[in-house]
Amino acid sequence: MWGRGKGDTEAAKGKEWVVAGRYSASDGGVDADMAVAELKAKGIPAMRFPTQAVAIYVPGLPSFESVRVLVPPDRLEEAREVLVEEIG
Repeated sequence: MWGRGKGDTEAAKGKEWVVAGRYSASDGGVDADMAVAELKAKGIPAMRFPTQAVAIYVPGLPSFESVRVLVPPDRLEEAREVLVEEIG
């Protein structure tokens, strides 16, 4: 199973999590962290993958790496609604 982050291992145990959103890794995944925090504040289990952003920054070129925000499949629609409403 992929997508387990520190502190989320027990929550993810036995579940395949799905992608609720993708964010640029060029800022170290700050937007993904904000999305995860907002989802958790609304009571939706969430984590980011990869847990550490890996991006090669070349001035003038966009980053093609993305950080994914994962949620349990049964909370996907709710998570996407929160992300659209709160994060934009």
